[in-house]
Amino acid sequence: MQRFSIFSLCFMLWAATLPAQGYLDEVRERMEFLQKDPTYTSLTEALANPEAVKILNLSKKDLRELPATIGLLKNLHTLNLSGNRLRELPESIGRLSNLRILIVSSNKKLRALPNSLGELHKLELLDVYGNRLRELPESIGQLKKLHTLQVGYNRLRELPSNICQIDSLTLLYAYGNKLRYIPSCVGQMQTLRRIRLSKNKLDHLPADLGGWQAVTELHLYKNKLRELPHTLADTPQLVRLDLSYNPLRQLPEVLGRMPQLELLFWWKPKIPAEAQRGLQIQLPNTRIQWEAQRD
Repeated sequence: MQRFSIFSLCFMLWAATLPAQGYLDEVRERMEFLQKDPTYTSLTEALANPEAVKILNLSKKDLRELPATIGLLKNLHTLNLSGNRLRELPESIGRLSNLRILIVSSNKKLRALPNSLGELHKLELLDVYGNRLRELPESIGQLKKLHTLQVGYNRLRELPSNICQIDSLTLLYAYGNKLRYIPSCVGQMQTLRRIRLSKNKLDHLPADLGGWQAVTELHLYKNKLRELPHTLADTPQLVRLDLSYNPLRQLPEVLGRMPQLELLFWWKPKIPAEAQRGLQIQLPNTRIQWEAQRD
């Protein structure tokens, strides 16, 4: 059992996944209470005194399975299982009624999550980055306190429509999957702030994005979009937009109606210089990157 400051604990929990910009800051901002509790790094030690365990870090332990007895840790609020060889999680994980953070990233053989996941009613952050998940359980809609969903770099072909029932969700990271669409109701999720859907197969967005009043970042790099909905202009807080490497043959008219944009990425396809200048005139306060270089 060890103690960590909030800063070292956050880096211990998430550095291995190399999450998207802003992700770690969001966790640190919301989870300052973690510095108060000791961290267990042995499951055997944790099970010897189950009621005392609140943070359990089993990352990079070469685990191939997680015993059902994990469900005995009733007071656990943070569980890190990243960097192991887990193929599945036991249904008993749904008994962890006080769990707020669940990290199961980089388990390359993990193909599914248990339906009991929906019983984690206090869960605020779910990180399953870098696995082989083909779908998310329907019960995910029951996670009413979830604010961060990190499902990047899996094999998801769709997101369940009941994800829209999570009315506390602020960060949606689903990049690096095989998504062809997102449920239309996602366009009405009023709490979303950062959306990362790059490196998928999206060929359209929901027609009505009127619910995205709080969205500040939208990343759509490397998809199959041929047009953008006109309601994209109904996103008053959107300041960062990445449309690079989509088969958009011309600049969508809607971009000229988004003066609040601070940064727009459009690396390819190439746009005639005259059209570039025209958009810059329409958006005088927007930094537009036409070439492939990041900050």
